Amino acid sequence: MGGIGWARGSGHFAEERGLRRGEWYQVLEDQGEGWLVLDVNEVHVRITRDHLLVRRSQPKTWSVVRLSPDQADGVHQMYLVCPSCHTRQHLAGRPKESECPKCLKTYPVDWSDRA
Repeated sequence: MGGIGWARGSGHFAEERGLRRGEWYQVLEDQGEGWLVLDVNEVHVRITRDHLLVRRSQPKTWSVVRLSPDQADGVHQMYLVCPSCHTRQHLAGRPKESECPKCLKTYPVDWSDRA
């Protein structure tokens, strides 16, 4: 990967460009002047760094996404996003770790990481 990093969208600006809440994307290119190019499901998306959270290494914990009151269905108020395959999983309680139903890998849940 060349050590550029990983990025996740923040706010409506990023969501309008196809970035899903809680999902980390590989940074393909730093174009300077605040612009990064991300791999969003095999599509190169150019977005300003101001609308991203950026980290150097690939995450190794589940992201926690809280649903807004109009998105929650009464039972599910939040979900997890797998750091490996990006599968979303509704949860009950506050588990310390969880196995992904798709890739079958187990990761800790980072309750401080609220997307």
